[in-house]
Amino acid sequence: MSNNKNLSLIDALCIVKTGWRTEQEKELLDNAYLVIKKHSEILHLEYQRECIDEKLFKIKENDKQ
Repeated sequence: MSNNKNLSLIDALCIVKTGWRTEQEKELLDNAYLVIKKHSEILHLEYQRECIDEKLFKIKENDKQ
């Protein structure tokens, strides 16, 4: 697997679970951690957006009353 190949989230989780033994596997593991970090950042931002949307909705509803 080349360094440029994008790992799926499932692939990244499997690689992290098994760890590394060689320097090539360590590079792959580092790449897997980046994939997981990016995905978790997306999840956090989506959750924050949902919270903001809920607050805006409540404010707008209160303004109508």
